[in-house]
Amino acid sequence: MPTPPLQPVPLARRLIAAGGRVHLAGIGGIGMAGLAFHLKARGLAVSGCDAAAGLNTAWLEAQGIPVTVGHDPAHAAGADWLIRSTAVPAGSPEVAAAAAAGKPVLRRGEVLPALLPESGSVVIAGTHGKTTTTTFLTRLLQASGRRPSFFVGGHMDDQGTMAGAGAPDLFITEGDESDGTLALYAPELAVVTNIEFDHMEHFADAAAFEACFITFMRQARRVIYCADDPRAARLASAIPGAAGYGFSPQAAFRAADPEDGADRIAYTLVRDGQPLGRVELPVPGRHNILNSLAVAAAGFALGLTFEQIQSAFAGFALPHRRFDRIIDRPDVLVVSDYAHHPSEIRTAIQSARRQGRRRILAVYQPHRYTRTLALGADFPPAFEGVDDLTLVPVYAASEEPLEGGTIWDLYHRFRESGSAPRLARTLREAWLDLRHRLEPGDLLLVMGAGDVEQIAAWAKADLAVTRTAGPRLWREPCEPLLAEPLPASLVRLNEPLGIKTTYRVGGEADAWVEAGSEDDLVALLSRANRAGVPVTVIGGGSNLLIPDTGLRGIALRLSAAAFATLRIEGTTVTVGPACPAARLADAAEKAGLTGL
Repeated sequence: MPTPPLQPVPLARRLIAAGGRVHLAGIGGIGMAGLAFHLKARGLAVSGCDAAAGLNTAWLEAQGIPVTVGHDPAHAAGADWLIRSTAVPAGSPEVAAAAAAGKPVLRRGEVLPALLPESGSVVIAGTHGKTTTTTFLTRLLQASGRRPSFFVGGHMDDQGTMAGAGAPDLFITEGDESDGTLALYAPELAVVTNIEFDHMEHFADAAAFEACFITFMRQARRVIYCADDPRAARLASAIPGAAGYGFSPQAAFRAADPEDGADRIAYTLVRDGQPLGRVELPVPGRHNILNSLAVAAAGFALGLTFEQIQSAFAGFALPHRRFDRIIDRPDVLVVSDYAHHPSEIRTAIQSARRQGRRRILAVYQPHRYTRTLALGADFPPAFEGVDDLTLVPVYAASEEPLEGGTIWDLYHRFRESGSAPRLARTLREAWLDLRHRLEPGDLLLVMGAGDVEQIAAWAKADLAVTRTAGPRLWREPCEPLLAEPLPASLVRLNEPLGIKTTYRVGGEADAWVEAGSEDDLVALLSRANRAGVPVTVIGGGSNLLIPDTGLRGIALRLSAAAFATLRIEGTTVTVGPACPAARLADAAEKAGLTGL
């Protein structure tokens, strides 16, 4: 009989042990970048490619891992085996070339479990909170004098740190459930933060999603789970010796007398009914009390003392894009957050409300068409507490558009629920509108798992210096331009445009000018041209759609008094640009003129 092929994880172990060269297709993803780092640390020759360069590819090249932009079958030629991201289809050029040459092709989640030691491995899984929990546990061990190897599915800091090579017998990693490969891990310690149905692009239903987690827990030697999460508690009840954490009186590790402030949390840590002492962390959010409880429970399981845990907690900071304060000033607070699931959005908004700012303006980028379709009805109530919401198009994450899962479908969900968010066509359009409307005392919350964080970067650059102009934080370029008089014209700032159209929809213009003379019009256009300020001419407003985000620059209308002249001399008609077409046609008919 022929020898059956090796299962993915044993095959990956054999390939890693053999050394040689491996190529990663889609290496720019956070999970692939961290994996590439650890493979190089094991002595393999590592290369990679991706559709575009970015922060992760720059970090990899700084680690000595070459990255090529673009996909090409030639990438497979010099490699002994390939690893592909779930974002890279099996038919991509290098993957197809490797398969045709008989070279092994594995998924990321089939290789990472092969890196874990037989003992001393901790895998943190869950729908929410795993990146923060993995970061916290890594920092706890480091602060306690341990040298863990680690992999985090996010950036631990602003430098882009996501992985580190330490002791070979202590490996802390985040386990990704998105493609079902979580079921391939068999760690010494499994931590489950929560189990809420997600990743509809892979799992047929909630039962399949739960089955992935129960397999993961059954294969672990020890399990720590959130006792406050109904699904996690139900599934863990079948695991002998599983220990719960949470606010629940039944939890083995419990937070008593919790405090949840704008920038700190504190509680008494109770273990098996015995109060151990007060702990404090300089991070906000009740959810982070749960995350820190998971870390404390794991710390005890790894042999740490309460004093080590208490001391390390005091110096913790959140990972990148977990309620990340981009600008924190009395006049404006800008926060960037990875929240993209309704539960995560709700949590981020709760933390935002505790900041005590005058208004909360939020911009949200949905992540994946499948998620937007499956959870569409859950999004509108998740934004309760936001004063002003802007939606931007769905971040596809390699998916094709799906009927029912587009930004227009989600916008319709909001309108049906009785709310009316603004809809921007691009990230840049959204930021220019938000910049225009931010006022002193506001909080801007930038949410989503895609590239929406660009808005936070633009905010940081544009609002580096306070530019207060009346109630606005930003002085649009047209304001000083209009400070010089236009004596015959009407000039207003921040003018609503919807009321000037027959459809009665649309946002504001930065400035509105009704030009009352040719001299004013010439002066205005000359100034705008020199300053690079756009001018949009609007007529009577019939059959005109203005976007929710309004118009940047100057909206110009010519006044009827100065520009609606109409003279007919023989067969010569002289007409001003503001003359209504009906009036012109009527006058021409009465003068016996045709063919206009």
